[in-house]
Amino acid sequence: MIFSGTVEEITPYFYNQKSNRMAVFTPDINSELEPLYYDIKLRPKKYWKGEGYKEVIVETNAGSSGCGYNFREGEDYLVYVHEIHEEKGDSVGKAAVWKCGRTGRLKKSYRDIIKLNSIKKSYSPTIEVQSKNGGH
Repeated sequence: MIFSGTVEEITPYFYNQKSNRMAVFTPDINSELEPLYYDIKLRPKKYWKGEGYKEVIVETNAGSSGCGYNFREGEDYLVYVHEIHEEKGDSVGKAAVWKCGRTGRLKKSYRDIIKLNSIKKSYSPTIEVQSKNGGH
């Protein structure tokens, strides 16, 4: 999947030692915990490859050592999804993005966009997002 879109929300995931599982929680202010990964909710604007979802959630590792991409809320990106883990109804539930790939800030990705437009015409999202219950 290849698309351009805006980051709407970033959710960090920490390892909760008490429950021995991943969880979303706010660590104690004095804690040295760092997130293991992030879920990034994006609102796609244009697609070059993929299903045309109106919402995509990508997972990226925290920190550069895990090849995690450093997304910023409100910024626009050209996103190359490397694998789709699961689909939930009309939205992608989990997809993976890595810093080691071609994903980048949209305003710095003009060469990629020129190349993508020469290969395939872009299209706007068409699949409606339905409300989702539950988490991971």
